[in-house]
Amino acid sequence: MTRWGRTAAGALIALALTTTSAAGAQPAPATDGELGTFDGVDPALLDAATSAAPGPTGQEVATLAPQAVVWRSPTYSDPTGDATVDLRSYRMEFEGERGGFFDVFSTIANPDDLTEVLVAFNTNRRWDDGCNGYEYLLLMVVENGVRVDDGLGRARSCDDITNVSGALGGTIYDGNGGAELFVARASLGNPYSVDWTISVIGPGEDDVDQGGIHESVGWVQPFADVPLGAFYTGPVAWLRSAGLTTGVGSTGTYQPDGPVTRGQMATYIHRIEGSLPAPPSPFVDVPRGAYYTAAVDYLYDQGLTTGVGGTNQFQPDGLMTRGQMITFLWRVWGSKTGYPHPGFSDVTDPNAYYYRAVAWAKATGVTTGVGATNQFQPDATMTRGQLATFLQRSFDPLP
Repeated sequence: MTRWGRTAAGALIALALTTTSAAGAQPAPATDGELGTFDGVDPALLDAATSAAPGPTGQEVATLAPQAVVWRSPTYSDPTGDATVDLRSYRMEFEGERGGFFDVFSTIANPDDLTEVLVAFNTNRRWDDGCNGYEYLLLMVVENGVRVDDGLGRARSCDDITNVSGALGGTIYDGNGGAELFVARASLGNPYSVDWTISVIGPGEDDVDQGGIHESVGWVQPFADVPLGAFYTGPVAWLRSAGLTTGVGSTGTYQPDGPVTRGQMATYIHRIEGSLPAPPSPFVDVPRGAYYTAAVDYLYDQGLTTGVGGTNQFQPDGLMTRGQMITFLWRVWGSKTGYPHPGFSDVTDPNAYYYRAVAWAKATGVTTGVGATNQFQPDATMTRGQLATFLQRSFDPLP
């Protein structure tokens, strides 16, 4: 493993730390071998989170659906630590219902020799930011097994670390070598993913043991108007983390309940396909230089659209229906046929233009219908949240 150098840790010590309180925010130490309690969490979700075996460098992550109360990484073991202070195990958790705290739990051998615990965060997967590639550095200073200070720094470089206010802190669990550092999501802005690493540091120059290198916590909250737990939260986060959307204009929002235009749909598919160039399309309502021009050119060149009826128009500002959207996706995947009846009560006519597309989508898991209605609602206007969901189910992982 690449280890944190003392330069980075030493720079953190220079922070003007102020102890802050997070009363009531942390679970009490458990007695069953775990470091914390998780009341109200579906045990099956926790089992799913802890069942994935870590990779050789501890980078594997079990991803839960955004509906889960708690996102929790596997508990990683590091039985071969070579520092005086040995990081025996560690995990990260995000609990939305508790105000949006990121918690890192760890067990430490020789806790009496511990002087610092450091968690480095990177939000939105921008690896060129921060000290050693991280934007935020959360440090807990320990003396004689007791936390004496903590603080959160915004790292522009290893020599330029600025204090950040917010709910944060750390806890040492006396007697069992446990340590916990926690930071509020609000203190990290509005991340749609978090990458993190933990380091424990002892009194010697080389006493640094580290884990959790570049481990991603996905599906946090991609935009301010995309709540935790919505059916589209994960798909929208996927769109943003893949660079397929930055939201609506400069609003900082995604507007998941807003309608989707044909131009927007074309742009998403074009980006997913690699934004490849194509000759100009013949549509009279697609001017050169519009945000959707290259995308419509590509769709026409690939035979994915011939326009609207016999109008020689693409109607880029027209609203997409669910039937139209699923038909475009079906064409992208080769217009495959032979799938059974989709089973929706409102998709029964084999001659409907969308029938074979809906059958494909149901059979391949792109759609399960609208809620518990047993309907697909092909004539309903497509929402941006539904669009994100269809796109992720169709194209994740990206080529």
